[in-house]
Amino acid sequence: ISFVAAVALVPVAMRLAVALKILDHPCARKIHVTATPLLGGLAVYVAALVYVGTAGPVFAKVLSLLAGMAAAGVLGILDDRYDIQSRFRLMVHILIAGLLVAAGYRTQILPVWADVLLGTIWITGMINSMNCMDCADGIVGGMSAIILLGYGAMLAIFKDLPAAILCFAFAGASAGFLVYNFPPARIFLGDGGSTTLGLLVGAISLRAAAHAPTHAAAVAAFLPALLPAGDLLLVHVRRYLGGMRSIRELLASTGKDHLPHRLLRIGLSNRGTALVLYLLTACMVLASVLGSVWVAGGLAMLSVGLIIIARLEYVYCATQKADVAPAYTPAPVPTRAVATQASYSRSAGAASLED
Repeated sequence: ISFVAAVALVPVAMRLAVALKILDHPCARKIHVTATPLLGGLAVYVAALVYVGTAGPVFAKVLSLLAGMAAAGVLGILDDRYDIQSRFRLMVHILIAGLLVAAGYRTQILPVWADVLLGTIWITGMINSMNCMDCADGIVGGMSAIILLGYGAMLAIFKDLPAAILCFAFAGASAGFLVYNFPPARIFLGDGGSTTLGLLVGAISLRAAAHAPTHAAAVAAFLPALLPAGDLLLVHVRRYLGGMRSIRELLASTGKDHLPHRLLRIGLSNRGTALVLYLLTACMVLASVLGSVWVAGGLAMLSVGLIIIARLEYVYCATQKADVAPAYTPAPVPTRAVATQASYSRSAGAASLED
């Protein structure tokens, strides 16, 4: 239902974005070349709500999460239109995350103070990590659909049906949006969409960990979010090591050094980049779902994903070295030839002076 609703609503969102001038214009740090509508996230949210809203008990049990997503979405849309300062956005993200943790979205494993602190950091991090991954066509829409399908299956296993239905609803809506966002994209999620989906993934992963029957299964619950979370962490570590020491500067920094950019740089097409990230995400999701019931199977699937990531990183590093290295090493010129050339140059110079 949410898939069909998204397919129907996205064209409406495209026209609305053009009318309201909520467009993503090309610039040096972006890879698209034409102004593109940015209200895809609104279509995804409304499409999922069409399904969730028809299930009364489900809607009531996930109302706090839907409210938090709506708040993040409104902030994102305003940022898409008016370019809000990064510090203010972060403060609001922390506030929303803290309220969700207070509403019960935490692991319930750690001491309360640690659970609240780490839960708030985790949800805030996921909001921004999914936003950062949304730098190429089809990435976040496809990854979100896969991640949320995995969490839906996991939560169904854990008997948390309201949260499972919510995940399936947003997975279907994300897949419907992908019809228009798969390369070449006709519409983007925008900050209003990527931050909303990031908040959902962050909060649902904590809820899944809270329901996990063992500590190993609780750890496995975070694996679907490993790619975006790891990308955010590694990018900012690299920027810090590269000389960006100020926290304010790090928070406001942008660049073409996220995982989709790196895959494009090794020669993959936009579609190839999206498909590779879908594959890696699927590996992490399978590792998580298997790990919740069969630890050995989960570890095996996780190993496959990590091997693929390591191979891609190796290819990227080799490509960077090839770009920096000279195309060939000039052969040394014999001393006698140099002397002859110098003598000829002096003679030619003298002749031209005489002329």
